[in-house]
Amino acid sequence: QRYTGKVKSFSVQTGYGFIVCPRIQAECGADVYLHLQSLQYSGVDPSTVGPGTSLSFEVHISNSGRPQANQIKVVGQGDMRPKGFLKGIGKGQDTESSLVTGPSLPAMPPAM
Repeated sequence: QRYTGKVKSFSVQTGYGFIVCPRIQAECGADVYLHLQSLQYSGVDPSTVGPGTSLSFEVHISNSGRPQANQIKVVGQGDMRPKGFLKGIGKGQDTESSLVTGPSLPAMPPAM
């Protein structure tokens, strides 16, 4: 399920921030945690994200019980990943084998 919200705060230097999402606030009673690596993995340039930026995202609940954003998109910008990133998907190939190979991203840190 996708949600939308606006960035409340985000710092490239600290590597994290928060998204205000009324639906998540109602469900979980908290803002959504936004991590630098989640942005990078989603293909979003962190320098384009700041207070007031509208985002679309999926949420998972971290080990500490807090909502955390992943599969992030800047609203109005579509998929920001390089062309060909998902080459072959939708043509009968599974996601894992159809990803274009390239430099690997660092592993995501454990959820907070």
